[in-house]
Amino acid sequence: MYRQRNQPGKSGFTLIEMLVVIAIIALLTSMIVPAVKSTLVSASKVTAINSLRQLGATNMLYATNHQGWFVPIHEKNGTASPTIWYQNEDFRDQLGLDFPSFSGGAHYPDSFIPRQARYARSQSVKGYARIDNAFGMNETGIVALRNYQGIPWSEMEKFGTHISEIARPSSTIQFGESVSHSIQRSSADNYQGEVEHKAPNLKAVAYRHNGKAAVVFYDNHTDLLGPEILGDNDTNAQFWLPR
Repeated sequence: MYRQRNQPGKSGFTLIEMLVVIAIIALLTSMIVPAVKSTLVSASKVTAINSLRQLGATNMLYATNHQGWFVPIHEKNGTASPTIWYQNEDFRDQLGLDFPSFSGGAHYPDSFIPRQARYARSQSVKGYARIDNAFGMNETGIVALRNYQGIPWSEMEKFGTHISEIARPSSTIQFGESVSHSIQRSSADNYQGEVEHKAPNLKAVAYRHNGKAAVVFYDNHTDLLGPEILGDNDTNAQFWLPR
């Protein structure tokens, strides 16, 4: 009669042992995945705050070198397309980043763009994502201010503000997270997620971090604020209007 011999050194898992291993792996996965996700979200928040602080400091330096004028949100230059703030050569030089040669000015290093700005990063080319889908400059009140001074929109060569016009630097926003190159108080409630910057998402504040958006003020301090504070209402003029 044939008798099977046990081979020393070779043993298999029993069904129970395999189930226990699978259960342990599933438990570890359930613990690790949220932790990794939380870490990535936190890193994205830090990137947003640091980049906005750098933009704010550069804008102050720009004003120092341009008779008190901050970088224009856009500037007529005799061509069909105006120069947007992130394309301004002096501003970019003072920002001190490495810019690609292939871009028209909208592409900034991926490391400068927060991970949660998913649409901006989806437009990344060779390690450079679109800043105009990540951060916007506050343009609220500038038209009204210039009209008050008797300067019609059609005659505004440089659409921007002077340092003397910022009456409350510690409470007036310079830049904030957005999906377009500028933000407005009237559009602050219109965030539709990380999609192309078209209406109604145009000029909206992007609340990317648990319902809050990173912003930098004219005194260069940063904060995370939600739509209940930044939304279009009668109680938040100090955040948006230069005076």
